[in-house]
Amino acid sequence: MKLDYLLLHKEELPIVGETDFQIPIFPALLQTKEIFDTNIAARVFPKAAQEWHEDLAKYVQELPNGAKRVTLEEYARTPIQITKNKAGRQILTVPGCWEEEVVCRENGFVTTLSIHRNYGGSLYLDESNMDKYPSARHIRFTPEKLACYAASRREGEIEIYTYSKHNVEHYEGALFLRNWAILYLNESLKSYIQKKL
Repeated sequence: MKLDYLLLHKEELPIVGETDFQIPIFPALLQTKEIFDTNIAARVFPKAAQEWHEDLAKYVQELPNGAKRVTLEEYARTPIQITKNKAGRQILTVPGCWEEEVVCRENGFVTTLSIHRNYGGSLYLDESNMDKYPSARHIRFTPEKLACYAASRREGEIEIYTYSKHNVEHYEGALFLRNWAILYLNESLKSYIQKKL
């Protein structure tokens, strides 16, 4: 398979309802002993923030009038500002304070992407908890692409690795984390494939 075919796209990974989404992980990224740059997630954080802001503005236009629309319109109107704290972590000042927090394996692959444990949420890797029934509502891959992402196949079942969610309770947090994870995984996949060439 070509790299372009394996890359993740937002259209393939929709947010269903307010917070329901899945982020599949290409199995070779978890099975390799290759070393990953631990700064990939931090490098794509500003792009994730920009995409989040643009996508949120589009989403707001589809909402009916009400308190939620008013709140999200405020986020969408406020310019993106990213600062750094004393530890060097990036902070997105809209909404409130979302702080970039990343946890990596020994080989540098990210096991946790977090913007705020209690408001915003986190994505984390639990390799023992593979998704046995990838839902077409959440992962809109062609059958061929889904087969490429299969970590195992048994009796007609496909199991895939995905990030699990923690405290993702609002659309704005789900949108940011989904976008950030897609950007991170695509850059990791590019790095992995380039090392293999």
